[in-house]
Amino acid sequence: MPEEPSRDTFSFYFNICQAVAIAILHVGAAILFLQGLKDFTRQTKVAYSIFCFGLACYGLAQLQLPILIVLDAFDSFWVRSGLIVLPYLVPVTALFIGMKTFAKLFKVKTVFASFWIVFLVAVVAAVVSTFLPHAHVATTEQEFDAMVGLNVWGGFFILAAAITTLKVKRAAGATYSSFLAWMFIAFVLVILQSWSYLVPLLVSGEESWMLTSGATLTPYVLVGICWVRAAYAFNTLGAQEEAIARATAFTFFGKPKILKQNTHTSALDIITYAAQLASNQDAIDNSLDKLREVTASLEPGQKPTLEQVKILRGAYLEIERYLTTEEPVRRFTQDALRKNIKEKLSLADLSPLNIEPARQAPPTPSAAPVYTHR
Repeated sequence: MPEEPSRDTFSFYFNICQAVAIAILHVGAAILFLQGLKDFTRQTKVAYSIFCFGLACYGLAQLQLPILIVLDAFDSFWVRSGLIVLPYLVPVTALFIGMKTFAKLFKVKTVFASFWIVFLVAVVAAVVSTFLPHAHVATTEQEFDAMVGLNVWGGFFILAAAITTLKVKRAAGATYSSFLAWMFIAFVLVILQSWSYLVPLLVSGEESWMLTSGATLTPYVLVGICWVRAAYAFNTLGAQEEAIARATAFTFFGKPKILKQNTHTSALDIITYAAQLASNQDAIDNSLDKLREVTASLEPGQKPTLEQVKILRGAYLEIERYLTTEEPVRRFTQDALRKNIKEKLSLADLSPLNIEPARQAPPTPSAAPVYTHR
């Protein structure tokens, strides 16, 4: 540590604390995400392993700042040439690929999840950004252009990841809404942080107060908190399902907005809850059409007829079959799924759908002993 830091004492330690906090929050969020993958499919584990690698690297990249402060190396070639941005490019790419892979599981198709399209647009944007007018800088024009271009390049990948996350959230069931909402907010804050660095750089140069004071680090702390909140929601999907089971409408963050007034659990409630567990709502839309057909023909408070219950039972069994055999994100077995439904909806069995609990086969009688007479 230099005997006389170039920054005042408060700013010196404040920036170090911010950088360390950012690293801890990002690495901690990555660990939390990985801990929540126990009941998910192999494809989901691959997607989130890539994502968490990027998240951890993104946090560790922030440790550059305290190292530069301690070494008083802000005038070094590493900083002035823009190479300081390089440690962010790998995690930014990993975050995008992780989100792209996750979107594929939800059957979400969008140009914002296409690596090569996003890559080409980011390259074009980075090249165009080098022609932007800017304040006088002490570095060479090539070094400054590299700094701005790399920042813009990474920003476009984060923007594409944010839009992809929002599209996945819209396609997914309410079960996934909370953690996807916090992930989207985190991506948006990363974009805002990128602009909070780029705009002062162009307007005031490297000596901008925003850059020299470390103020551009503060949004990263908020980003880290959002990642931790998203990871926590990801870890507690099971606990959130109980509230989801009693709701008919949800906020952007997956919180119940309108709760059912009646305490009686009907066949409609069972199907609605099971449907919210599906990652891809379009995949079970035909089954939900049967639910909508029956619901449209019922008056408020009217119970479905035996024929309608038969239709609803068929719809539930189709959703159950999808969840246990085709669901790409989470793993379900029939027994675990039915047990989950009964626990969350406080049911002894699935009698509202005329589905009896599985009967155990009677024990096979042992062979009668054979006696021989001598």
